[in-house]
Amino acid sequence: MKKLKVAIIDTGINLGHIFFKNKNIKISGKSISYINGKLVYDDNFIDENGHGTACASVIVNLFNDVELYCLKVLNKYGKTNLKVLEEALRHLKDDVDVDVISLSVSISDNCDLKVIKNHCDELYDKGVYIVSSLGNGYLKSFPASFKSVIGVHGKILITDYTYWFNKNKEIQCIMDNNPVFACGIESDNYILFEKSNSLSCAKFTGILCKMLSIDNSFEYNIDILESSAEKKEWCNMDIFKSERLPKRKSGIKKDNVILKKIIRIICEFYSIDEIEDIYINLFSVKVGLTNYNVYELICKIEEEFGIKINIFKLNRYDFLSVYSLYDIILKNI
Repeated sequence: MKKLKVAIIDTGINLGHIFFKNKNIKISGKSISYINGKLVYDDNFIDENGHGTACASVIVNLFNDVELYCLKVLNKYGKTNLKVLEEALRHLKDDVDVDVISLSVSISDNCDLKVIKNHCDELYDKGVYIVSSLGNGYLKSFPASFKSVIGVHGKILITDYTYWFNKNKEIQCIMDNNPVFACGIESDNYILFEKSNSLSCAKFTGILCKMLSIDNSFEYNIDILESSAEKKEWCNMDIFKSERLPKRKSGIKKDNVILKKIIRIICEFYSIDEIEDIYINLFSVKVGLTNYNVYELICKIEEEFGIKINIFKLNRYDFLSVYSLYDIILKNI
C-alpha cells in the first residue's frame, strides 16, 4: 500500500527528536526565505521555534504510516513573507509529490492573494488535500477560507479527537482543541500543545491521513470526512460553547498514601507549601504548573511510583489538581 506523504508548512521540524526516531519516520524538506528581494532555498529546516515540531508530532501520533516533507517558511518568531508562502505552495505543486498539506499559516491582512489562491486551486485539482488553520481570534482568514482548502477552527468538543464537518461552509471543519501532548523543541522533551487552531489543524490532518489509509483509493473524496463527523450543521454561536467541561475530582481523604506522595512531589517540584490551589487548580500562578513544565512533573511521578505513563492518552484536563493526578496514577499502577 502506498505510504502517505504529508507536507508541513511551518517553522521546521526537529528531525532528531526521539519521538520521530522511535516511530521510524522519514523526514525530508527544505527551508525557504526571502533575502534582499530573492527567494533562497536551504537544506537546513531545523525548527528554532518548536511550533512545526509540535504539529508534526500530533499528526504522527494519530497516524504514523507517513513520510513527512517539511517546508520551513516561518522563522523562530513565527513570521514569514508572502512571497515565501507563495513559493512554498508552488514548490509543492510543481516539484514534490504530496498527498496532504498541513498549513498552520494564516493571512488576515488586506493583501493580494491571487497567487496563493491559484496555487491552492491547482493543488486541489491535482487531488491534494490542503488543511489550513483559521487565524486565532478570526472567523475568516486565508488560505483557510479558500474553497480549495479545508479550513479548521478549534473549540472544545466532546472528546480530544471529535470534529464537525460541513463541506459547504467557508470553514468546513470544527476540531477539538483541548491541549494534548506534543514534542517540545528539545530532542527528549514534550509539552502540552497550546489551545489553538494550529493544534486543531494538526489533529485533523492526522485524522484525515488515517481515513485516507482506510479508504485506500487516495482519490480526493471530501465526503468521507463529512460522513464520519460528529456534527454536520452548526451556527456561529455554537462555536463559542464548550461541549465538555473538566470533571473535578474530590472526596479522597488527605491522609491517603498515594495522595500524600503526590502532594509532596508537587510541593517539592514547584518549591511551594501545601496550599489550597493544589486541590483546585495546579495551573494557578501560586502553584506554577504550565504546558511547558508538565512533562518534567510526569517524569517525577513515574520515578516515585515506578510506573510508565502514556502521555499521549492525556490532555490538559488530566492535570487540574492533585485529585486528577491521583486518577492518572491509579490507571497506571
